[in-house]
Amino acid sequence: MWNLILASGAEHLKEPLEKRGYQVFTSGLNYDGRRFFYNGDLYTRIEEIEKLQGKKVCVIQSGNYSGELEQEKFTTQDRIFEVIQILHLLRNLYSVEEVGHKEYRHSPLENPREILLLLTCMPSGKQDHAVRTGECNSARSALEVFLHYVSRVGIIDPHPWNVEWFTTLRASGRIIDLSMVPYLLEEIKKRFPGSELVAPDEGAQVRLGLDGFGKKRTSSVESTLMGDFPVEGKSLTFVDDLILTGGTLLKTREHTLEKGATQFAFAATHALPLITGEDNLRRLVDILGKDLLVTNTVPSKTFTRDYPEQALDCTPLIDAFLTSQS
Repeated sequence: MWNLILASGAEHLKEPLEKRGYQVFTSGLNYDGRRFFYNGDLYTRIEEIEKLQGKKVCVIQSGNYSGELEQEKFTTQDRIFEVIQILHLLRNLYSVEEVGHKEYRHSPLENPREILLLLTCMPSGKQDHAVRTGECNSARSALEVFLHYVSRVGIIDPHPWNVEWFTTLRASGRIIDLSMVPYLLEEIKKRFPGSELVAPDEGAQVRLGLDGFGKKRTSSVESTLMGDFPVEGKSLTFVDDLILTGGTLLKTREHTLEKGATQFAFAATHALPLITGEDNLRRLVDILGKDLLVTNTVPSKTFTRDYPEQALDCTPLIDAFLTSQS
């Protein structure tokens, strides 16, 4: 069975994974009881790491900015570097013994037999390809660094699902594309019986094979709706990969209700907190109520603590993935 290291963005999954029988490790704290030093450097230490010698180890991380659930704030880049720290540690395992004042002896340990990385939400999904000269491709950069340490990376509902570099990595078997959508669809049948499935933009429509509106982006958080399709008298559930500000979602809801839809529900894999907090997620709960369904791939106070009944657990997918990799 795989032993699990939960990085900061996946620590909220500790209890359900332990209930499934996994041995779970998390990072310890520094001398100040923190995950960051005062100059901003990230501190990572896997306690009892000796237990991982010769074992199969899966590192799990969510590549998003910290929500209100976490006291210390991690940027996406912090999450990426934390993964690098953990993977480098696992590839160069050693014990440390203090033998004098600021003198230490480092003794090599047996490295894990196999190391796997699972991203419950892919980092830098908004920078998955260049659209203007001189732009970086942060998503690709992060994955290529990860693949220096591991042979394959599993990703739950990755955002750049159709760009060339990602398609190439997936075809090579180095990227394993996982999805919570089948789990969401089963839950939609229970919660919204008789609802017609639609997608809020062209990307989701192609990926899921659903009808819907078009979307033209005017900024990194704003967009306008394009096109139309008949909604009068229909109960609709929109399915997408992520919620950011929720602005497009609410515009779509207003538009469809004005056109005569009888119900508007929304289901998404990743519900992302913003740098400013989780007001975006609370607003969606206030407006949609029980007509909102997400998953717990990303840690947030809103859906981990306040409204857990509206977040579908992703650990069955993680368990199925790890079983398939045995």
